[in-house]
Amino acid sequence: MKGLIINKTILNNIYDFKFLISSLIVILLLILGTSMSISNISLQSKEYNRFQSLAENEKNLENVKVIKRPNKFIFAHEGGERNLPQYLIVLPYFVDYPIEDLSLKPFIENLQNLDWSFVVGYLFSLIAFLVTYDLVSGEKEKGTLRLLVSQPISKDSFLFGGFLGALLSLIPFLLIGLIISIIIILFNANISFDENDWIKIFFVIILSFFFISSMVLIGIFTSTVSTKSSTSLIISLIIWVFIAIIIPNGGVLVSEIISPIPSFKEFEIELRGAEKIFYSKITLSSIMLREIYTRRDLSNAEKRNKVDQLQKKIYRENRQALEEYKQDILKIRKNYLKKLENQMRLAKISSKLSPLSVYMNSIEGIVRTGYAHQLTFFRIAEQYMREYTIYANKMQEELKDKAKIMGPKIVDEGYEVEGISWISYKDINFDKSSFPKFPEYNLTISNTFPIALIDIGILIFFNILFFVLSYVKFLSYDVR
Repeated sequence: MKGLIINKTILNNIYDFKFLISSLIVILLLILGTSMSISNISLQSKEYNRFQSLAENEKNLENVKVIKRPNKFIFAHEGGERNLPQYLIVLPYFVDYPIEDLSLKPFIENLQNLDWSFVVGYLFSLIAFLVTYDLVSGEKEKGTLRLLVSQPISKDSFLFGGFLGALLSLIPFLLIGLIISIIIILFNANISFDENDWIKIFFVIILSFFFISSMVLIGIFTSTVSTKSSTSLIISLIIWVFIAIIIPNGGVLVSEIISPIPSFKEFEIELRGAEKIFYSKITLSSIMLREIYTRRDLSNAEKRNKVDQLQKKIYRENRQALEEYKQDILKIRKNYLKKLENQMRLAKISSKLSPLSVYMNSIEGIVRTGYAHQLTFFRIAEQYMREYTIYANKMQEELKDKAKIMGPKIVDEGYEVEGISWISYKDINFDKSSFPKFPEYNLTISNTFPIALIDIGILIFFNILFFVLSYVKFLSYDVR
């Protein structure tokens, strides 16, 4: 008898004009979002090639910029890619973000793109609530619930049939939108997919089914907590607001409170403080020379020798101060980036109370867009940094005589000493044929699936949880 309930639920939805219109709008949005994403991928590819060419010309023995490849899965989940740094700066012993850009472009994306995860996560979830909020309470109001759950239809059959009916009403519209979107992708010459990529798309679709299923079950649960459909609708909308808006944004707020990041102004003050300490160590004074050339007990040759010794001492102390300054700068930047990464991670964890956030995180993990893409890019840059460090140190040692020494200079009574504020290897011409190349990277599903496994497990847990809650609540529901 479940079939009777399934058919009844499907027919009720199909004959509902508002359901049909909203489902068709969602299909159109899926198609529109995919088309826009394809266009963005083409633009990003051109920008990538341009930046790659510039970075190739600018690479040197002090640093090299590595450019992040555009992600061709932004149609499934953009994840704030446009607000994430498009390159990293690799130095000996350190991988740096363009922090100056990060101050203007926050990591955590609040505005969503019209990608698959947005359309399914926000719009389909709302439709799922609208077709299930009155599944039980609506029948109760019409006085038909007592008849439906009487023999031969049990409460179990009614609940399970209603769940399947609602799900089977929604899934076909989702599939139509996704299939048309995939056809658009197939006919685009700028994007090519291999077998591994199609497996990722398959998993995205399956995860979308799981998410819609969880939304249907939450809608059914709200239908069992009240005897009036209007009350169930209000509860459903409140839950949707929490799932779609309050919890995700609350996760960001929690991360900012628990793991605050210094403002960019504070960061600059800290950098200037380290710089001030450095320059205090390399300050030169004419008194240094005066103490030598005013001595009457020394010949001119001895004075010159003393000045040479002073110069060697200044070089030695300045080089040591310069190394300490570099380490201080790296430490400040590392601490800033560590706090930034901790805040992002905490925001992701805090938002896991929302099935929508979990759904988006799971897709992000599978296709490696957004923060997941940035993290992958950074880890590969760290591996490259080790190779670059060995190469840069070796070449700097070989070309040290060509390095440009910059620093203060004092001339007094024909005597001269100079300090070192920086040793530049940037403008040295050398054979770059042996320069380490940044590796290509393309993670397979075997690499990405384990990363997304926790979020997939949580999404399945939400389905089980709300099915049990709905079942238990309906067993004690007064059908009279």
